[in-house]
Amino acid sequence: MRPLAGEGDVVLYEHPGDPIILTAYRVWDSGEKELVPYARTGLYDGGFEKHASYLDAVTSPSGDLLARVPKNYDKDGYDGVEIVDRDVYGDKVTTIKTVRKPLVSEIEGWSRDSSRLLLSISEEISEGNWVNRGYAIVTVGDTDARVVRIDESRVRFTGYNWGGRATGADQVVTTLESVEGGTLRFYSPSGELVRDLPGVGDIELDTDPFSPSGSRFVTTCPDGPPYLLCLWDSRSGAQVRRVQTDCAHILGWYDENHLYCWAATKEDGMSVVQVVDLSGRNVRRLLTADDRTSVEPVFSRKPSY
Repeated sequence: MRPLAGEGDVVLYEHPGDPIILTAYRVWDSGEKELVPYARTGLYDGGFEKHASYLDAVTSPSGDLLARVPKNYDKDGYDGVEIVDRDVYGDKVTTIKTVRKPLVSEIEGWSRDSSRLLLSISEEISEGNWVNRGYAIVTVGDTDARVVRIDESRVRFTGYNWGGRATGADQVVTTLESVEGGTLRFYSPSGELVRDLPGVGDIELDTDPFSPSGSRFVTTCPDGPPYLLCLWDSRSGAQVRRVQTDCAHILGWYDENHLYCWAATKEDGMSVVQVVDLSGRNVRRLLTADDRTSVEPVFSRKPSY
């Protein structure tokens, strides 16, 4: 049991044998009046560093790299991302330009091998109203980002994530809006449409919906009661299982036979991130937060898993 830094009461329940690890989180800061990022300083030291001058900061699954997005454009009007190599004495920082004002980039996630970073590209079209304009891929060691503009009305308000291993590790996935039953769409790194899997329900793309092997992905079922989850074959799109759970918001796969999620019910007045087996049973807690705290945890799969 480990209380996390930041406002509010947030507690991490971490076991050495866990296949996933908390690599970053954002928590509301009343002084800054925004969510402030904290990133893990290493996979096994347990420390977290506050990055208040950045919009986001996420440690790689390997633990030796840190990606962070500055709050401001550079002098040339470009948004960008900094890649910090912690294995280099003094921390080597590489700044990579992504898009130019008024576009902004936001971290979606590291690839599982920590070699690439996926960012979404968005634009504010009116006060407080943002639309998605595509994605960018940063490869560690490169000095330029691959920016892909997606001009498709049905993906304006959806996110992006990496495709699972069984679908091609280089593919990027998103969901189509206003499509009955829900559709998972796959793009190539350069933006070509690869395929659609229709009728699969609602997909949480702020974390990885694919199982560790990549053979399955999880959604909220398109035709069921609340908290009914569906598991699908990643290649064929066939439904392979339905699981009634207490999951209000899916966060990802703990291992091949367990999921983890924000539970719909509270424990002792606390919101809980639970590990859930494929019969729908809550197995154990990963994190708790009191009602006064807004927190966004980022878990990554350990390199050995």
